[in-house]
Amino acid sequence: MEKLQSYLKTLRVVLIFLTTCELIYFGIALSASDLRKSLDDQFYAVLFLAAFHLIMLFIFLWLNWYKLPINTKMRTNNSFLLIFLGILGMWLWMPSSDDIDGLSNFK
Repeated sequence: MEKLQSYLKTLRVVLIFLTTCELIYFGIALSASDLRKSLDDQFYAVLFLAAFHLIMLFIFLWLNWYKLPINTKMRTNNSFLLIFLGILGMWLWMPSSDDIDGLSNFK
């Protein structure tokens, strides 16, 4: 369980980074369309964000299905949450710090 706790704490930090990047890109898209087009044309920013988002989604799904000690119905519900709500679903799925620490007591 210590490894799972470590994964979840690391994912929380990476999720903060992903959320920040997506919010910045969304802000640029709403306010400066020329800058967004430039970022997309020169640096493929939207492709990098989409790839980063999908990698995080697959990591969350993998943890949900193979590492967390929950039943199958809950796994299915969590999967729908992650897939259909995107970044918001990742935040809703993420266990709180107390829940992460409580995983060590799970038998």
